[in-house]
Amino acid sequence: MAETYKKRTEFRNKSFFNKKTFILISLSILSLFLFVLGYKFLIVKNINISSSNTNCLKQTQIKGEINLMGVNLLLINKNSILNTLQKKYLCIKDIEFKKNFPNNLAIHISGRIPVAILELYPPRQNKIYLNDLEATPSSQAALLNYSFTNINGKDKLLIDEEGYIFAKLANQNLPIIKTDGNLKLGQKAPIEVINATSIIQKIKSENLNLKNIKIVGGKNLIIEMEEKIIFDLKKDYEAQLASLQLILQKSRINFRKMDIVDLRFENPIVTYSPINKK
Repeated sequence: MAETYKKRTEFRNKSFFNKKTFILISLSILSLFLFVLGYKFLIVKNINISSSNTNCLKQTQIKGEINLMGVNLLLINKNSILNTLQKKYLCIKDIEFKKNFPNNLAIHISGRIPVAILELYPPRQNKIYLNDLEATPSSQAALLNYSFTNINGKDKLLIDEEGYIFAKLANQNLPIIKTDGNLKLGQKAPIEVINATSIIQKIKSENLNLKNIKIVGGKNLIIEMEEKIIFDLKKDYEAQLASLQLILQKSRINFRKMDIVDLRFENPIVTYSPINKK
């Protein structure tokens, strides 16, 4: 009796296993069939290309570079294509694909938007301090070289908000940052330069008149407006901007004209213009 029950159980288990195997094989064959069938129907036959802020290339160039005609829509690798394009065209920031099944592909290329121009000059053209000795903290504000004369930049490069240097100057109406850094096309600028562009964007948004801008010593940002403003690019620039706003408000209330506002210290140093006594 026990032996008969055992045989029946083994038969049922074997039967269940065979059914399960059959179902799995059938599903695999069906999936393969659907893939092959779908592969033929999802081939790219029409490509529509649009772009924005891409002065470094034409749409016809993209069509040739990407070469997606005849490719299956499901096999398009965005990251691979984007990396290939960015190596050749530095102004490209992103690419978007819109797959309109079964055969249409829409491509949109987004370019980098410049926020400033970097004018590069040799470090020897601009001393950090007016003497050859390292200034003490108490005398730095007085000895810092605020002059913008005799700084002749050789290369002028465009930089975006992410700090990516992507093009040479093309008659852009943008703030010019004179800097002594060794910067090149296709690289990301140091964090100090990125901080400088962020500061300038904030100041521009307040409709303040930016006359001249330079970075000296890799960390000192000097902005010439009605007064000269100095930032430490290695410190929290948001806190320095907040201090500047308070100082400017106080100056307007007191009708005092400032010459220099040095924000590099915990207690900013403000130098006022002499009061003309009549």
